Amino acid sequence: MKKKNPFLQGAVWLLVITMLGVCAMAGNTTSAYYTASATGNASAGVAKWSILVGGEDIVGVTDLTTLEIGLFETILCDGGTTDNNAKEQHVTEGLFAPGTKGSMAGLEVVNASDVTADVEVSIEWVYNDAPANAGIVTDLKTRFTLADIIVPLTTLDPGDKIEFEDTDCAWSWAWGTDSNGDTAIGKAAAALAGTASPLVKAVVTVTATQVN
Repeated sequence: MKKKNPFLQGAVWLLVITMLGVCAMAGNTTSAYYTASATGNASAGVAKWSILVGGEDIVGVTDLTTLEIGLFETILCDGGTTDNNAKEQHVTEGLFAPGTKGSMAGLEVVNASDVTADVEVSIEWVYNDAPANAGIVTDLKTRFTLADIIVPLTTLDPGDKIEFEDTDCAWSWAWGTDSNGDTAIGKAAAALAGTASPLVKAVVTVTATQVN
């Protein structure tokens, strides 16, 4: 009978046990590492394009919009009364007469857009020169000292505005300087019976362009 080597048998059993242990450990091992995940999105709207003149949005009307501003709707007293510079109370609203004056005070051009804009403003005085008005218009021109106004190209950021002051586009009809001449104008106006109204108007032209 062949004699077994106890050392060899022990080595074999040790190998078997070691392999079983390794297998058991391998079955219970988990991989560990940093991980992260996320879902996101980005969105954007469309920038608004809006230019306000006297509170009125001119965008969408035309690229070059001509507006008639109520220059004669807030006529003030000018001499001959203790209410000088107060709102005229003795002349029908919207009409001018000796002792009245006004200006563009309070008119604003506002960039209400979400983008920067280049804005240019011009104010032009226009007389109603129809043949029937020839005489009265000629006389009116001697009463008023009027000058056209151009506001040069101005860059307005969103929310910025151009404001007109008391001296901008100011006009006045002096009180008591030529009573006979003033009376003649009033008489001619009565003969027209309002058919030629308005005899004078201020036309405001505003051009606005987005800055690239």
